[in-house]
Amino acid sequence: MIDIIKIINEGKVETPAHVIDLNQVYNNLENINAIRKETGIKVFFTLKGFSNDIILKRFINNLDGVSSSGLFESKLGRELNMKISTFSNAYTDKNIQEICKNSDYVIFNSINQYNNYKEYAKKENCSIGIRINPEYTELPNEFGANTCKKDSHLGIKKDSMPDISEFYKNNIEGIHLHTMCEQHADALERTIDNLIQNYDEYLKNIKWLNLGGGQLLGDKKYNVKKAIESIKKLQEKYNIDIILEPCEGIMFNSGYYVTRVVDLIKNNINIAVVDGSAICHIPDSVYKGWTKDMIGEVEDEKEGYKYKIAGCSCYAGDTFGEYYLNKKLEIGDVIVFEDTASYTMVKNNIFNGISFPNLYVIDINKNLEKVKNYGYDIFKMII
Repeated sequence: MIDIIKIINEGKVETPAHVIDLNQVYNNLENINAIRKETGIKVFFTLKGFSNDIILKRFINNLDGVSSSGLFESKLGRELNMKISTFSNAYTDKNIQEICKNSDYVIFNSINQYNNYKEYAKKENCSIGIRINPEYTELPNEFGANTCKKDSHLGIKKDSMPDISEFYKNNIEGIHLHTMCEQHADALERTIDNLIQNYDEYLKNIKWLNLGGGQLLGDKKYNVKKAIESIKKLQEKYNIDIILEPCEGIMFNSGYYVTRVVDLIKNNINIAVVDGSAICHIPDSVYKGWTKDMIGEVEDEKEGYKYKIAGCSCYAGDTFGEYYLNKKLEIGDVIVFEDTASYTMVKNNIFNGISFPNLYVIDINKNLEKVKNYGYDIFKMII
């Protein structure tokens, strides 16, 4: 484990900042490489969760490809010289041709999209797939990331599937699904069992199966043996390539969001105002109520000092949450939130004219390097 506070203090990080620990990324890849070695599956990195090209170039060649959700991500994948699998639920006449030129796999979300655009994919020699909604997930129906909920617009239900004659020898070579979020190998096992039970006819008539993301592959608690056994169960029954497309599974615990206390206020509770912004820099903490662990946080409230951490924008709801800390805060203190790599930077915005955070990487020699900063020109360009 690195001493992130020591590295941040020694490197004089300019806050607010995102810091990516490349050492942790490589640690996370150990589980993934073990699964790949035993099963021969392909692992594609999902760009929708993390798409900074500077950092991606430092580890992406350890994987088999990238997964894209549209034109810009597919173009980035091409710049990275990777195989590209693109899924969008809304291809348009304007973007489909260029997307197909920049993709190796193109996945359609509906029969209409498939019928309207399959010829573009065939012209560019893309392997065509469809996304299914297997109507099986272990996520709560009200959970925002549940793509299999009753009123989901993502994926084709079994009773609406294309005729089997469309598969393999004709047009559709693969099936894609996404049913998991921050789950482990037991959920993967049950998802695979459900597919075998309900999609046997289709699995016999495709070349590849993309099981999506949502697996916490980098977690040391992840049951690699069970994942291997589940995947081999599929491989023994069907002659297909199997693809996983993690993001958080690779970036797990590799990111830190660093901000600094600029004011202390007492209003019923102690409030620390920081130079960062939850709504601008970690918006899911506002929109979804997800709180991130903080270094220095204590579990027993009787032993800690309670603070609400408030962002610097004018939005009253711009807060990171309430925390019990192991010491009283002072103006100038650094606050570090953990596991902030995925789905933060890609969702950053410039509400109130607040700039994007600086970006740092801790390289494999544990040196801190500033790789990106954002100034007034970026603000003007975006607005």
